[in-house]
Amino acid sequence: MNGEDIGTSFVQALSGRDWGGLAGLFQPSIQFRALVPSGLREASSDVDASGHFQQWFGKAAAVELVDFTVGAMLDRIHVSYRLRVQKDRWYGIEQQTFCVVNGDRIERMDLLCSGFRPEL
Repeated sequence: MNGEDIGTSFVQALSGRDWGGLAGLFQPSIQFRALVPSGLREASSDVDASGHFQQWFGKAAAVELVDFTVGAMLDRIHVSYRLRVQKDRWYGIEQQTFCVVNGDRIERMDLLCSGFRPEL
């Protein structure tokens, strides 16, 4: 798989809430940093990085993939996705990531999150 295929697999695993599959796309010693509205989140293992996504989306009643793009940005893979998430009501959320891919896994991910925005 090339980097763009890995980025697409990441979005599919995330939107399908396949936490094991998501962790399997990360290097065991991934460098993960996420800037979310409540602050910086970091992880240095595949399980811990996947755990952040599970914490954010795992208890939702539903997660729908609205749109996503994956493309090369020089030596990085840019992955952008927008989700609809049902918790107490429907929310929109967008995340942008820049990833370093080594072999068939993500070894570094830098993520920026819009936060859960209530639908009007």
